[in-house]
Amino acid sequence: MRTKKLETMPDICEMVKWTNYEYDIWSLDLADNNIQEITQDLSCLKNLQDLYLSFNKIKKIDNLDWLSFVKKLDLGNNEITEIDNLDKLTTLSDLHLWYNKINSTKWLEKLTNLTSLKLQHNE
Repeated sequence: MRTKKLETMPDICEMVKWTNYEYDIWSLDLADNNIQEITQDLSCLKNLQDLYLSFNKIKKIDNLDWLSFVKKLDLGNNEITEIDNLDKLTTLSDLHLWYNKINSTKWLEKLTNLTSLKLQHNE
């Protein structure tokens, strides 16, 4: 869904609720848009492992508690200043936060399965 047109997150669960595709979606790419907030609950995507939200205008990490199976989260090149609400992502192993406005990494100790972290070009 790299369209450069999305300003809000689409309701993916609404799109797939009448199908059996919620088990077939392993990766969701919403990068390269104008999304400002993570507003949608994607808990219906039972096997989602990769979520790409880079190159948007996201300022705050929120509404990600549903990411119970996600292994890769790409939030690079946004406007994020603080890292919060990632402690429930117990399977997260690959986190991209490059080109944001982050100035603290105190939250890292909670991500015990993290094996790859990209933080270059932050404050």
